[in-house]
Amino acid sequence: VHENAGSFDRQGLANVLWALAKLPRAARGDAPLEALQRSALQCAEDFTSQELANVIWALPQLSARDQKLVQKLALVARHNIDSFTPQGLGMLSLGFSSLGVYSEPLFSAISGAAQQRAGECNVQDAAQMLTAFAKFKFQDD
Repeated sequence: VHENAGSFDRQGLANVLWALAKLPRAARGDAPLEALQRSALQCAEDFTSQELANVIWALPQLSARDQKLVQKLALVARHNIDSFTPQGLGMLSLGFSSLGVYSEPLFSAISGAAQQRAGECNVQDAAQMLTAFAKFKFQDD
């Protein structure tokens, strides 16, 4: 990972961040998180919805808190909200709430997309979204 931290394509980058987040903390070693976050910032607008959901979910697991990256990912997610699956919406909600990042426009967009796909949501997707909404006392009228 060290040698390639700045050279992954968007899919490889999202996969590496997700995989690192799944590892136990001790097994991650000294993964080059700053370089990976810089790369993610550069290709944020090109992430697919699945890649974006994976990156947002991974960041709090890695204790990664690059504010420029998080704000950029929130903006990209909001603009592409209709492309997310219910699972992706749940991962977005969980990731942003785990980071302690609240954006009214983003959570409104997630809520609207979830309402449109209510019949497709499983219990885990709904629980992730509701947990995030409750954390920020978000209510969508």
